[in-house]
Amino acid sequence: MNSDWVDLLNATDVASYKAGIVRFAHDIGFRTVDAMTVVDHEDGRVEFQFVENIDNADWTSLDPAYAKRDPVMQHLKRSSQPIIWGAGNYRDAGVRETYDVLASLGLHSGLSVASHLPDGRHFVLGVQADRDLSRCVSHMAQALPKLELFSVYALDAAFRLLLPPERQNVGELALREIEALRYGFDGWSGRMLADRFNMGEASCQEWLGRIAAKLDCCHFRQAALKAWRIGVFC
Repeated sequence: MNSDWVDLLNATDVASYKAGIVRFAHDIGFRTVDAMTVVDHEDGRVEFQFVENIDNADWTSLDPAYAKRDPVMQHLKRSSQPIIWGAGNYRDAGVRETYDVLASLGLHSGLSVASHLPDGRHFVLGVQADRDLSRCVSHMAQALPKLELFSVYALDAAFRLLLPPERQNVGELALREIEALRYGFDGWSGRMLADRFNMGEASCQEWLGRIAAKLDCCHFRQAALKAWRIGVFC
């Protein structure tokens, strides 16, 4: 595992978390980064927590109604599929003036991904550039899978540092499930786990999904990280 990502998992405060996500953004060729946790409460309240290095008061004080006009934010609200965005996304949606607001803040293009978890918990991670990179196919093709993988680590640390404690449900895990989580943390693929537990790959993926759900996680890799963090295995 990348040592910088291990440091992020072990971050003890928001400052060290911010340093970790900024370092990642710079490593993949982007100037700024923002991470956001969202909790939808049962009484209708929505709680937001932000960590970012955009450092612009106009960004943090944007009218909430702005999000309703922003096609990228609307995509992230509905989908866990990552998005590559630039001026074209806003032009095609007929809201070029909304893009102009971003551009005035130095945010001309970027990559963003959202995760939607149980209990109304959501996480959004985005990196931005000060020029339009949306047509730089090679750059984006290399950066996108790195962002998707990194977002799992960034999510785990953000939920630990920014949100109330999660339900842990450790008592619901069978020994075989804990073993699978340990292998998952060590980087085993779904195919390797299927072979180890003498299962078909499709059946194994369903089983791993059920394990993730026991830990209130949306996928198995995140569940393996959470299991390690809360001491299910050493």
